[in-house]
Parts: sequence; C-alpha cells; structure tokens
Amino acid sequence: MAVCSELLANGVCRTELCTASHVLDFFCPTCNIICSGSSTFKAHLAGRKHHAALKTPTITTCLVCHCVLSSSSQYTLNQHSQGSAHRRRLAQLSTTPNPWYTITEDASPTNSTRCDACSQNVPNKAWSQHLARDSHIRRSKLASFQSVLRETEKDRHGIEVSHGPSTDNAIDEGATGIDFGTIDPSNLQEIKKLLTLRLNTPANITLVSVSLASAAGQSTRVPPQFHVPAVPSTVLPHRRTVSLSIYFRPQGHRGYFSDRIELTFHDTSLNKSFTITRPIRATVGNAADLEQLRPSAPYVRPAPRPRREREEKLVDGIKPESQRIDWVVPLPKAILPSQLRTILESQTGVDGKLGRVRQLPGMQGGLVGAGTSGYGRFWETLLFIEEHQADVDLERYDQSNVELTRHNSYFYLKVPGLAEKRPSVLMGDSIKVRPHDPSATNNTTWYIGYVHVVRKDEVGLRFAHRFYPPSGIRFDVRFCLNRIPLLRMHQALATAFVEARVLFPVPAHEKQQRTTGVARTVNPLVSQNPPQLLAVKSIKNLAPGSPPFIIFGPPGTGKTVTAVESMLQLLLTDPSTTILATAPSNSAADLIARKLLESKRIRPDELLRLNALSRNSEDVPSEVLASSYLRDGSFRFPGINQLSESDLEYNRYRRHGQNIIKPLKDYRVVVSTCVTASVPYQLGISRGHFDWIFMDEAGQAYEPEAMVGIKTLAGPKTNIVLSGDPRQLGPVIRSPIALQMGLGLSFLERLMGADMYNPSTMRGRTVVKLSKNWRNHPAILRYPNERFYANELEPCAAPSITDSLLTWSGLGRSGFPIIFENIAGKDMREASSPSWFNSMEVSRVKEYVTMLRDLRRPHIRTADIGVIAPYNQQVRRIRQVLSGSNGEGIKVGSVEEFQGQERKVIIVSTVRSSANEIEFDLRHTLGFVANDRRFNVTVTRAQALLIIIGDASVLGIDPLWRSFLSYVHQEGGWKGIPIPWQTTSTAAADAYTDSRMREIAMDDLTSLIERTRTMNLSLGGGMAGNAEDVEVEEGNVDRPWREDE
Repeated sequence: MAVCSELLANGVCRTELCTASHVLDFFCPTCNIICSGSSTFKAHLAGRKHHAALKTPTITTCLVCHCVLSSSSQYTLNQHSQGSAHRRRLAQLSTTPNPWYTITEDASPTNSTRCDACSQNVPNKAWSQHLARDSHIRRSKLASFQSVLRETEKDRHGIEVSHGPSTDNAIDEGATGIDFGTIDPSNLQEIKKLLTLRLNTPANITLVSVSLASAAGQSTRVPPQFHVPAVPSTVLPHRRTVSLSIYFRPQGHRGYFSDRIELTFHDTSLNKSFTITRPIRATVGNAADLEQLRPSAPYVRPAPRPRREREEKLVDGIKPESQRIDWVVPLPKAILPSQLRTILESQTGVDGKLGRVRQLPGMQGGLVGAGTSGYGRFWETLLFIEEHQADVDLERYDQSNVELTRHNSYFYLKVPGLAEKRPSVLMGDSIKVRPHDPSATNNTTWYIGYVHVVRKDEVGLRFAHRFYPPSGIRFDVRFCLNRIPLLRMHQALATAFVEARVLFPVPAHEKQQRTTGVARTVNPLVSQNPPQLLAVKSIKNLAPGSPPFIIFGPPGTGKTVTAVESMLQLLLTDPSTTILATAPSNSAADLIARKLLESKRIRPDELLRLNALSRNSEDVPSEVLASSYLRDGSFRFPGINQLSESDLEYNRYRRHGQNIIKPLKDYRVVVSTCVTASVPYQLGISRGHFDWIFMDEAGQAYEPEAMVGIKTLAGPKTNIVLSGDPRQLGPVIRSPIALQMGLGLSFLERLMGADMYNPSTMRGRTVVKLSKNWRNHPAILRYPNERFYANELEPCAAPSITDSLLTWSGLGRSGFPIIFENIAGKDMREASSPSWFNSMEVSRVKEYVTMLRDLRRPHIRTADIGVIAPYNQQVRRIRQVLSGSNGEGIKVGSVEEFQGQERKVIIVSTVRSSANEIEFDLRHTLGFVANDRRFNVTVTRAQALLIIIGDASVLGIDPLWRSFLSYVHQEGGWKGIPIPWQTTSTAAADAYTDSRMREIAMDDLTSLIERTRTMNLSLGGGMAGNAEDVEVEEGNVDRPWREDE
C-alpha cells in the first residue's frame, strides 16, 4: 500500500478516511525513504547508499525551539515545523531567523563525536571519559526524561485534551500546555482556566484522578500556587466534553510559575491504566517590561571559529604623535615560545594542557620551587599563557565585510559594544584591516591602523600614506591586544632585582624599627583611630630596606586614608623623601593623588600624576588634571633630568590652572597605575631614586603587575607598603591554566598567607589590620564581619547616612536595612551572545529605583544608587530600562567595577534561576554562587540600604548565601516567594545543597515518569578538547577587559 503523501510532506495527515498507509515502521530518516516491507528495509540498511549517508552524519538544531532533531530528513523537519510548539515560539520572536542550524561532520572538528545531550563535539579519544562524567550522565537522564514527558503530553486512546488558545500576553518558550498569561503583581485574585476532555472513539474509559505533579514531589523551590479541585471517578461519554477547573493564586509573588497536571484514566475493556499530562504556566510581573526585554532572537551557540590565519604581510600605520618616544630602556619583544604555543593550541582540554605546562622547565615546583633565581621565568610563562587566552577571547570581536568611513586623514570604524568596553579600545591601540574579498586567494596583506580618536561607538584610525582604498570597498577587521601592560611586566621580571626580603620575606629579614613617634596627624580622624594610628607609626618607623609592610584594610576601614597619612608623615619628616604611589586602576590612583593634594601639606607642583599616554583626559578629575602633564590634548612624560624644548614651551603657554612641569626627578611624589610605574625606569631614572613605593588596592593586581614598579625602581634601601584586603576581589584572570598555576593570587595575598604576616602575632611589625568600619549600617556589616573578619570590625559610620532609610515603607521590616526579594525568574540568552540576563529581575530593579527616586524624605539622588549585576547582558538591559527615566545616570556595573566604592543604596540582581547552569559559573568564577569574595564585595558596598533580587532556590545551593539569606529572613527582610528551606533547623538548612536539590529534582521527575507508566527507560558526565576551549571563551565574555595602563 502506498504511503500517505500528506504525511510525508507535512508530518501529519488531516484527510478524513484517508486510504493510504500511515505505517512508518520501515521509514529510514537518514535517507528519507520508506521501504515496502521488513526484508526490503533490512536490505536497505545493509546497502552502500545508507552506509554512505551514515558516514556523513548531519545534526540539525532548531534555533527557535533550542532542540536537536532526531534527523535532518525533510520528513522530520516538516513534522517539527508543523508542530504547535514550534509555531508559537516562532510567532513570539521579534525577528525571524533561519530556523535550521545544521552541523555536519565537515563543519565539526575532525576526529570528534557529537554529543547531543551536551550539545558539543567531543574528541574521539576523550569520548569514553566524557560518557563517564557526572554532567553528561545528568544531561542524558534529563534528555531522556524530557523525551518521556513529551510522550505523556500526547492525546491517546481516542481522548482529546484541549484548553483553548493561550493568553495574548503570555510570555513563555512556546511549549504546549495551559498558560495563564502574564498577571500584574497587584492582582491578587484567583484565576481560573478550563481543561476539556473529549472521547472521540467508542470505548469504556474512566477518568480516575486529576492531580498536580507538585503535590507528589519533594521540591520546595516554589510553593504550590496552582490547584485543582478533587474530581470523582467519571466515565467519559462518547463525543461529549467533560470540563475540569484549574486555578492559580498569584499572591503578588513575581516570577515564572509552572506545574504539570496529571490525568489518570482506566480503559475497562483493555484493563489498562494510562496517563496524559499537560504543563501549566503562569507569569507574574510587568507585562510591558517583559515584552520589551524578551530575547530578540533565540540563542544559538556560534559554530566554532577557526583560529586566525597568520598575516603574511603587514603594512604599518601612523602612531599618535604623543606615543613616539625615544626610550632609554625600550620594551622587550617577548614572543610566545613555540613549545608553549604548541601546548596551548593543542586539543587536549584544560587539564591536559595544564599537565604539560607543569612539566616545562622552571614550572615543576611552582613559584616556591622557582625561588629567586627562577622567579622571573615562572611568571613570564604564566603571562604568555594569559596573553594567549586574551588573544583568543579578542577574536570574538573580529568583523567581516564592514565599512570604513574616511574623514580627512582618519578612517572611522564602527565598533559594536565599544561603549561597554567590549572590546576595550584605547588611543594608540592597533587594528588590522584588509579588503574583503572571499574569492581572492592571495588576499594576505593586512594594514595596521593606529587609534587616534575614540568615540562612543567608533574609532578613528590612521594608516600608512599608501593606504588609498577605492570608494565603496569593504574590509575584514582584526582587533589587536594592547601588549604594553604585558611587555612592561615582562621587562620588570627580567631585571636583576631579586631581593629575597621583598620577594620571599622571612623573619630574618625583619629590621629593628626606629622609635620616632607621630607628633600630630594631618587628618585628625586618624589620631582617633588606634589601628590607623598604629599603622602610620609602624610605617614611619620602618628601617630602610625592610620587608614589605601591609595595611590590611577590610571594607570601609579607610586603608587609603591610612596610606595617604603615612605618605604625608614621611614627607613632612624628611624633606628629601621621594615616593612612588601606585594602584592597579586609574580611579584608585586618582583617589591617592586627590587626597594628597587636599591635605594642603604638599604643594601641587611637588606631585606628578603620571598618566598613560592612551588615557582620555576627560576621565581625570579636574584637581588631579592640574598636576598632570597634558599637552595638545594628550598626556605626556617629562624629561628625567631636564626638560625638552616642547616641555619648556608647554610651561610658557600652559593653560590657566595647570601646574608648571618639572623634570621627573624633581617631584617628591609620583602617582601612577601599577603598569605605568615603570615609565621612569624606561626614561632612564636610576634604581633607588624612590625611597618608598606604596601600592593601594594591592589585592587587585596580579603579582607580575605589582612587580612593574618594584623590580624596575626599588633599590636595596627602598621600602614597600601594600594596602588591600585579600578577602575581597583579586585580579581578573582570563586563562584557566594561568589561574590554576597561581596568576590569580596577588602579591599581597601570597605574603599574607605566611606566618610573618599574621595580623595577630605580627601586629605593628609587618602588618596592621584596620578594624573601624566607616561605611555600613551595623546590620549590613554584621554578616560579612562574622564570616570574613572574625567579628573584629567595629561599625562607626555616621548615623545620619546609615539610618536615613530605616523608616522607608518598602522595607521588609522597619528598622532593618536589607531586603531580599525571592523571584522565580528565568535565565535567558539571545542571538549569539552567551551572556545571561533575567528580564523579571531587570523589571524589578527598575521598580525599586522608581520607588526610591520618588521619595521626598530623604531625597535619593542618582549618585546615591548603584546597581550590581554579574553578567554583561544584564548590565546592558538594566541600563536600558533606567535610561530616559528618573534612573538616568545611576551607575550599573559588575562587582569588579564597584570594588573600593560605596553608595547609599545598592541594588543587586543575581540573575541566575537555573541550578542546571550554575556549574558553568562555578568553573569560570562568574556570578555570585560559591564565590566568597564576590559575595563579600557585593554586600559591603551599601551604606544605608541593601536590596538583593534573586532566586533563593539557586542562591541557597551555596552554604554562604543560604546562611546569609537565613539571616535576612530571621531579621524580617524577606519579600516575595517564601523561603524554600527551614531556617529554624540547622540540619534542614544544611541539607539544601546543590547535590541534594539535584537529587530531589531528579527524584520528582522519576516519580512522574513512573506514574505515567507510558514506557520503560534504561537510564545511564563534562567536556573535553575544543568543546572545553569554547566554554572558556564563553565564560570570558562576562569578564572585564583591562582598561588602565
């Protein structure tokens, strides 16, 4: 019998009484043919055509539905595309993409196997290890469960289950089921939906029970908000409908809520029970916001990019005039060693590469094994590894077939993401271009353009004079990593300064302190703060050539104030003292300069703020700009011993308010970033010129960065003072290999790990721990104080600030200035960006900002509010909803952008609402879960009010967060969905772990499958090779790029 043509074309036959065959038992989806019988089918499977098709497997992913189809045949594609779920998803997109994303073996890495469960290509030699990984096993089980659940949603045995059209404002991913739509949080009324059953075939079938899956499960993520009335056993009439009621209670809790209704039937004639299920959904939130913020296109991981081809010919461009300097000590070339490049570009996965790196000469024993003799080589290797990963990450921003717009001698290039510094492009950076011509075989000449102009979304480049492209030609673009910071680190590591008292201090290096006191502090508050005063006295009394001294400054304790007071005391005591003051960021260095100048104890012409040549002068505070050397719109460096003719001309015609420029050696204080600190060395200043080197926020600099100023300028008598907090954020590292080898450990943290820097036993000798907190309300400080600082911090902040919002009506409890609002959000991504966002949380952030800005007393300015989110996409969307409203100008950024800062109000969006994806964050130290330092910095930025919006079921996986949220709940600061664990029982709270919550979720799914009895399953973990490399790149998308030189 002929097979139904409509079935083959559309995947379904709608012709009543169709006489064609609808049996597809002998259908081969690989070859898209149907055999006439069993013997023919077996012969086909053994034939050459079928085997040839199998050798080039094709995997088709539907971008709209985020699923891998069982085959790429036209039959399968038609069947899927005609489904109601696919059509509804497609209708919800603001743009319509090509729905099919096909991957063939040719497009995949060679010698690899596609794992559909994990959506990645795995090298064949790592396949067995991949199958054994917990993550693969878990995903395979989940995929099997999802397949079974889809089967339970099908009508069967002649029963048709219908529920009418979805609500117009429904926001979901298009799955079939009952959708209550989007309900405003102010609507507290119970909402009803009808489910209708119709028996279309003559049979004796009874509806035995109606229940919700949540009623039989253990999960407490979201308390039941759906309910169905009890239904007596009902015999279904033939061709007549039976209606069932389903109710949803909004309760004002924002979030996406879901459940599953289970209809259990019994066929008397067959003596068989069966189950049909339907998913149920409801959304509580601001419909307009959620509509505005939904993904513009479904997320699809981009096909793996081949690494850049080598540029065979380069034509150099024209650098900015300010960057043409005749250095006395030029920077080294520092080329990545070929042996190390081979390791890094192999497809052995992170662990494999790490093992091979550890076997390289000088790396076997780590930094301790390297000692002073191998110190430079050890760190140089890690710098090469970090640079290689940064290069790989930067390739993500390459462009193809784009336009350059000429204006005079500049060619302007549009750079998407430039405003968000993704990528970060500074003046003087280089960008390579070549004419776009895919058909050309010899298109290997690249032209280097140097950045002369940086605007909001474009940069102005200058190329060689011979660069005259015809009108209308388009270009391929490659962004180049700014190597100056790395080259300065390489230069410093290669210097001869390897004094053990600095690099590896031990008690034998300690020198007898002098006994001079501090007659009078410049800042009167320091004299009233015993720990600060002790630190200042101890630093002042250090003998020349002592080991580094550390000011251990927990949040809000005034470590910068202490460092500045120490500098002023040294300058006032000895008029010949010279100081180099550094910090990892420009903002921190500016703060040092500003506080020194505000003291009025140092003349403006005695301090030079040494800025990188690439820095934008508009970013410099006016009072600091006066002590900078800015000529013709660009920062410059003065001569060492005497001024050049250009310097003298600047002094004659300098703008009003600018200080006169002197030779560099004549300044008593030079302030710069850590990376720019070696400029005096490059210009020829002698080692030991500076008596003191101070480094603020030293915990944020990785060790080679800290060494830029120390190893190039310190002499035998130079003293070094570090200030920072090893329990706050450390340096940003992109390479997982460099991170595991120790590059993420700052110089300050490494020293504080030794007994010689124990704050209790070595107090006043090598370290002082500050203990008076001048920032936070006592309730905000309490938890981090107990958790990270042995409860030694004393709240001393001004009540006029910290108590200003204690009576705000938006608090969970009056008098307690912390709010945690539990929202059942949804993790989302869009297009090709792997960065996460959560529209429900974005909407709620906007509502809190509106409420605070509408306050009359106290008046909350935009400068009083800061919003922290861990992912770039979330930051962008929050900025989007706040722009053009009374939230315009509020700082929104990552945790890294807020370290060292404070705001009267801090609002935190934690984003993640899926435990399944949290393991990604754990591997890449993103987000807030299982990252103590991110947590510490986040909660200690707020002075008077801390608002956290998140999903407690995900945050509670981390014991630190679970304990903090229990504290907020006990104090009355909890809002939204009730807490999902018992705070009265320690055992119950401790049981709320990642593994336990996974077990509960899997048990609930297993129980549901068993109840449906529709089929038996045999259920059976991770990444390897290039799939792991791709994930490293995705993890680095939300990692900030270095901005400061």
